[in-house]
Parts: sequence; structure tokens; C-alpha cells
Amino acid sequence: MMLEPIIPLWSLIVIAVLLFGILTIPCIIDKKDAAINKLKYLAPKITIIILLLIIGLRPMIQEKDSSQVETNDLDVLFVVDNTISMIAEDYNGNEPRLGAAQSDMQYILEKLNGAQFSLITFANSATIIAPFTYDYNMIESAIKAMAPLPNLYARGSSLNAPMDSINTIVTSAEKKEEERTRILVFISDGEITDDSTLKSYASLKEHFDYGLVLGYGTINGGKMKSNNTYSLDSYIKYYPTDYSADWSASDHYAISKIDEANLKKIAEDIGGDYIHAESQKDIDPALKKISELTTSNTRPDDKPTGMDLYYIFAVPLLLLLFFEFNKLWRRKV
Repeated sequence: MMLEPIIPLWSLIVIAVLLFGILTIPCIIDKKDAAINKLKYLAPKITIIILLLIIGLRPMIQEKDSSQVETNDLDVLFVVDNTISMIAEDYNGNEPRLGAAQSDMQYILEKLNGAQFSLITFANSATIIAPFTYDYNMIESAIKAMAPLPNLYARGSSLNAPMDSINTIVTSAEKKEEERTRILVFISDGEITDDSTLKSYASLKEHFDYGLVLGYGTINGGKMKSNNTYSLDSYIKYYPTDYSADWSASDHYAISKIDEANLKKIAEDIGGDYIHAESQKDIDPALKKISELTTSNTRPDDKPTGMDLYYIFAVPLLLLLFFEFNKLWRRKV
């Protein structure tokens, strides 16, 4: 038997005490009612509180006393371009680039199972979404939740944005576990739309054993659907300087095109490979190379599996609540 509280234990205790006070104290201090009547009134209320507390503690029967999971010495850092251009619809015809990147990241998770993963996204600025972790559910949820800023708030793309965050997270990881194989996976369309120029990523090379740069998009480019609340599903347009021009014309749609020169430069700086991602098979040679750099081992599973028992207590709880509400309704009628 083990307990996996759904909220912190102290919170459960506070809630139970408050419920006990609200439901029982008025009856206890009432001197007019007979003791037997008080007992009849209080018994179901106290039972409800106890059942709620037990359910909140989430009792489980542990299925394994100690389990081992296979891991390796690999740390994989995803750095993902989350700017408006990444929703341009030119992957495999007219699919959004970001959706393809998310699928490829999921593919990498599966192929490099046993590694620790981390995620940084960048748009106007970089954000560390998740530090290095074995919690694949968290990483998968973070990947699925990625979405660019609404185009009203976007200030242009700069590939320099994530550099400081990359340095921060990898140096922190090195302090904790120095002897691990670290891989940088940089995902972008390579487009720079602000006034910046691409800086060198060479200073980051010493922190990684291998780098993989995945490029998304085409040289012909693609249109981008607006993601702001006021113009959903309409394509983003640029504003002509000639105010006599027809702004509704099709040639005024904003078009994003891949810039492979920038992506190849980043790959060169970090001593890695550049791949124009057009299918998941394109990534396989790089994943094979990464797998050859790792060493497998096992570690205790920090999330022991078990069978939930809360439903056993949920049934009497529901019955008691039904009878209590039924009594209350009859009194009012």
C-alpha cells in the first residue's frame, strides 16, 4: 500500500479541518438538541469528510517494490523557433512548418528513448520551457502546447535570441553531471526579419558533443494564417507603402521563405549537421550517429506503478451525498 496525494498533504488536512468545522460545530454547540439526534446528524457528515480525505490521499496497491528503467548518458536540448514564420504553410505541400517540427520532435523522443530532454523556445525572446528531465509526459505536453505569439505582438525573428538561454541551461547541467553526452537540436526556418545579423554560435560548441540543425520551409515560401483573436483563419498580409494599392490583392500576402544559409552557418559553428527536414526518414542518419555516442544503463524508476483504490471509497461517498442532498431537498419542500 502506498499513498500518492492529489494535492499536498497539508492542504488536504486544512480542507478536512475546515469542512469538519463548517459541518459539525453548529450542531455540537446546539444545547437544545438531544445527543442521539446530534449523532444521527453528525455521523454521515463526518463519514463524508473521512471518505473525501481518503480519496484525496489516493491510496494505491504498489505493483512493483522497485523497478528499473533503461536510460543512457544522453542529454538532448531542443531549441525551437516559435515565431510567426514557423506557421507558414509550405511543408509537404501546404502543412504548417511548426506542426511538422512537433511531429519530428516526437519522433526523436521515441528514437532516443532513455535520454534526458530539455526544451527552449524563442520568438521575441527565449524561454526555457523545461530543464533536462526524464519526464517524457512533461516534454511531450510542452511540445504539443507550442504556439507562436499572436502576430499583433510579434516583433520580428532573430536567431540570436536563444543563445544566452542555451548557455544557461547547458552550463547548469554540466555542474550537476559533467560526464554526459550532450546534443543540441536546433529547429528553425532560418529566417531573420528584424534588424539583427546572425551572431556566431561557435562559443557553444564546447558544451555539446554533437549538433543537429533541422530546417523547415521552402525557397518559394508559404503564407501564414493569422493567429490573433480578431482575424483567425485569415492569412497575414503586409501593408504596401503605396496607399492607393489594393490591399486585398493576393500579391500582398506575407510570404515566409527558408533561409538555409543561416541554418548551415549555425550547424557549422556548433560542429554539427544541417538537414532540410522534408520527412522523418531524413533525420534517421543523424539519430543513428547520436545513438552511437551514448552508453546505456539502468536507474530506479522514481514513479512506482500501482493500482488506484480511490474508486472503492468513491461509491459510498456518492451514496452518502445523494442521501444527504435528498434529506435537504425534502426539508425545503
